[in-house]
This record gives sequence, structure tokens and C-alpha cells, in this order.
Amino acid sequence: MNPRDIVKAQLNHQTTKITPYTCGCEPLLNQKITDFYADPKWREHKLVEFMDWKFYIDTLIMKPVNDERLQKIPNVKDKELIAAKYNEDIYSVDAFGTVWRLDKKPFHQERPGLTKPTFEGYTFPSVDEFIENSANLKVETITQYADKNNDLFRLINIGWGIFEHTWCLRGFEDTMVDMLTEEKFYFELCEKLTDLMLDIVRSTSDIEADAVFFGDDWGDQRGIIMGRDLFVKYFKPCYERIYDEVHKQGRKVIQHCCGSIVDIYKDLADIGMDCHESVQPEAANMNPKYLRDTFSKEMCFFGCLGSQSTLYSGTPDEIKEQILYLRDLFKDTGGYILAPAKVLSDEMSLDQALAVVETLSTLND
Repeated sequence: MNPRDIVKAQLNHQTTKITPYTCGCEPLLNQKITDFYADPKWREHKLVEFMDWKFYIDTLIMKPVNDERLQKIPNVKDKELIAAKYNEDIYSVDAFGTVWRLDKKPFHQERPGLTKPTFEGYTFPSVDEFIENSANLKVETITQYADKNNDLFRLINIGWGIFEHTWCLRGFEDTMVDMLTEEKFYFELCEKLTDLMLDIVRSTSDIEADAVFFGDDWGDQRGIIMGRDLFVKYFKPCYERIYDEVHKQGRKVIQHCCGSIVDIYKDLADIGMDCHESVQPEAANMNPKYLRDTFSKEMCFFGCLGSQSTLYSGTPDEIKEQILYLRDLFKDTGGYILAPAKVLSDEMSLDQALAVVETLSTLND
């Protein structure tokens, strides 16, 4: 079996002799590892690539604040004053008219595109903007995937999700209030974003890919941010439409979500989510063994290697032990891709990072 076949089998809840994995790392740490091995191609020489993340659709599209898209902001007479206020290089405006400060990590929302719960005076972005922004990459991807020697599992990565875009447009606090006090507006906003997402997914139907990867953070360390009832009310119907379109195209759905989302696993399985990525074992009720024992027939898991625990404070031996534990935990069930819950951080020690690399390099020997 080649890497593509192995990942496909796992996502079909089949067991394989080889456990697929991924392992990204932040730039400074990557340089430290490169220097240690004295090999700029250390990843190629040490690790097996299982997945191809080539095609990405940016659903924010940051541009300078003086871009004409600043005109999307409604009910502001002096738009030139806004442009003057945010005229430094550290500011950008996204396709929805929200202004961001980019010199902070993570980047910081300075001014939402919709300061009031109304679409009066607001121009919602067209799908054409997102399609055109990724047109050249799409041509490259189609050409690359036509090469039958490319035996990696192929993903279409679609940027921020519906909940995230609602708070990008309205600000986080106002979004949470909108769900309770501006029901008609919030339903309409979710509907517009769902239609946009569906058009984006449909625009990728001619790419020979195996899965669509979505991101939307519904969880925090304790549970569902808006609570299960509001998730079911607003977001479950939206994602059911989106997941149905992906499955019509013969692809799997891989959904990124941080935090604890075990309370909506049944809902997500009901609407066709095939795999949860970024399983964070430290979040409430997200212990990998519990998830395997309880949901392995309904859900696949991608992650489980704790970036807030094992990779943060573990010794190299403890890191190795945990990686091998996770490999063995899912051997009899399938449905697993081993990975750090987050990319390896610049804050990791070199010894910790090397423990991950060296263990993965011999994982399937």
C-alpha cells in the first residue's frame, strides 16, 4: 500500500500495518532541527510523507487597508479617516471588510466589518474573489495531481469556518450576544456564509482530491463555546449542507476544531463528519482511549499527541513512550492519523523535538 492507500484505509476505519502520521513545526524550531542534522532536507530523509496539503483556499484574503474593499464597511461616512488611522504596514483588511493588526500573535481584530447586526449598506463578498485568488495554485495542483507517481493522500484545505467568520465580521463578544438577541440576523449571516462555502467547495470539484479539510473552532478547554443547543440550532444545519456536497464529490470530510467537542460528536457523526483533526487530549473528556472506546465506529481521529502536556513538559523518553502508546492504541480499530495536536512549537527544546522526529522515523519499522 502506498501512503495514499494507507490514509484512505484508516479513514474507512480499516487497520493497516503502517500508522500514518504528520508532523509540522514552526520556523525557528525547523531551523534548529536543520542545523542539528546539517541537512536542509532532513524531513525528506527522516520522515515519510503521507498527505499532500498543496491546495489551499484563503477565506480571509488580507490586503492593505487602503484597498477598495474597505468600502464594504457600512454606515461609516468618513472611510478615508479609517484608512488614515490604519495606514501602517501592520494593518490589513480582509475580504469581508474587517481590519486586522498583523504584528501580534495571533493577529488581532481591530475593527469588525459589521459594527451593527444588519446588512444595510454592506456588500457581501462574491465567491469569485476567493476563486480568482487561488486560480494559479489550482492550475498547478491539477497538473501535479495528473502525475500518477504522486501517491500521497490529497487534501483541499479551505480556510476559516462559519462560526469563525461570524465573529470576524461582528467581533467575538457581539457574536455571542447576536446568537441570543439577534436570531434572524444571525441565521441570515450563517446562511450567507454557508452559501459562500458551498460555492467554494463546488469550485474545487475538478481537482482530483481525496478529502476536504475545514477549520472552525467551536470548542475551548471546557466544552462547546456556545453550548450544544446553539451549535445544533445555528451550525449543524449549515455543515450538513456542506458535508453533503463534499460526499457527493466522493471525498471525505476532515474537520479541524480545537478544544473539547465531545458533546457534539454524535451530531457531527449524524451529518457526516468523517474525521476530527487536532484532537487535544488535555481538553475535557478528550482522552484518546475514551474517544476510541466510545466513538471509533462513528469517527476517525487525527492528532492526540498533547501539545499542552507531553510535548510541552515531557522528557524525550516520555515523548517517545506516548507516541508508541498512541500507535498501539488504535492498531485494532483503525480510523487514526497520528500527529501533534498542534505543530511543534518554537518553544520546544531541541531534545524534545528530536525525540518526536526520531520516534516517528522508526515508528513503522
